[in-house]
Amino acid sequence: MKHTFLLEEGIWSATGLYSDEKGSQIEVKAETICKHFKDKWVNEGIMKLEVEEGSVVEIRNDYKIEPFTPNREYTSWTSVNPSLGELKGLFIIVEDMILSKYNSNDGGYQGMESLYMQDINTYINRGALFKDYVKVSSWAVTLKRK
Repeated sequence: MKHTFLLEEGIWSATGLYSDEKGSQIEVKAETICKHFKDKWVNEGIMKLEVEEGSVVEIRNDYKIEPFTPNREYTSWTSVNPSLGELKGLFIIVEDMILSKYNSNDGGYQGMESLYMQDINTYINRGALFKDYVKVSSWAVTLKRK
């Protein structure tokens, strides 16, 4: 199967669970939009967490991705996150998975993520973020193409 997330323009919604540093789980609702330009791809995402009744926290990530080139299964990306600052990482395609690893410029934050392609319109996403090797958060969501 040819990957559709990131490698094709599109709008994706995500639902699932977010776990904080204590393991408390919060329902996630998110949306990401992938756009392709000649010299870069852009993936704009916003995740909404209802931390308390009527109180929603939004986490935003805007990725700039170096387009994949023919015959190369990996590429680099940068992201600006208002809470974490600039992150740098890699995406690599391994069969039915897109894997990613990243860190902040100062090395304090590190993370990893996997996107398993269930079908052309569905990805299972798992990931975790650490600060100085201590868990900050993890998530388990399903992305659906709109």
